[in-house]
Amino acid sequence: FRSGYANAGTALLRGEPGRPVRIDLPPSVRMTGSTGGYIEITGLRTNLSGVPQLDATGRLTFSFGGRIEVHGDMTGSFRGRIPITANYE
Repeated sequence: FRSGYANAGTALLRGEPGRPVRIDLPPSVRMTGSTGGYIEITGLRTNLSGVPQLDATGRLTFSFGGRIEVHGDMTGSFRGRIPITANYE
């Protein structure tokens, strides 16, 4: 990640066709860098509106992103997990 560039993640959910779902994201995620620094992603949100539902094939694709805060050395590769929870409504 570099300052000034927009980055977003994409997720694919599979399940029962036509079912409405609730998507929950964590309030923040920390990604640790290979050179000792870390990135904190806060304010995570999706591009979904209203009550999302799986399509006729049982799929829902959406994007998500948030505010990136860099702490320490920002060179190298950063890794982390973003737990996404989906529940049928």
